[in-house]
Amino acid sequence: MGSSGDTMREFERKELHQVFHVSDGWKPVPPVSPGTLGKIHAFRRDLWVGSELATVIVLYESVVNGETIAAIRSQYLDNTTKNRIFLMVPKHADVSSVPRDIGVISMSSFGYNDGKLVWLTKKKNAKMFAGELPAPTAS
Repeated sequence: MGSSGDTMREFERKELHQVFHVSDGWKPVPPVSPGTLGKIHAFRRDLWVGSELATVIVLYESVVNGETIAAIRSQYLDNTTKNRIFLMVPKHADVSSVPRDIGVISMSSFGYNDGKLVWLTKKKNAKMFAGELPAPTAS
């Protein structure tokens, strides 16, 4: 049995492969820069002219702040290649400070509920989280 960190990484990997699917030509490659923020994944695909590189930084923070964005820009932005930067964060994380040129991918398996990181399970008998409860109806 693995640790909770291993389980989170497995769900993270599955979600990344849904976005950067092999049928679209994406192949996982070692990241250009190992960096110091979160877990780094890189995917490359060949285009008609050249190739495209997608660097994905996975963060489990509830708020992505300006310092994090500045560090991402300094470590991963490379204007010499077709390099796109993505942040993968739990659902309901505050990404209001993320500029438009950095893509945001919301996780479907983890999210924030009342300020706590929770696993958003889809199991039939699982407890519903407050954000998923039906609205009360007037009777």
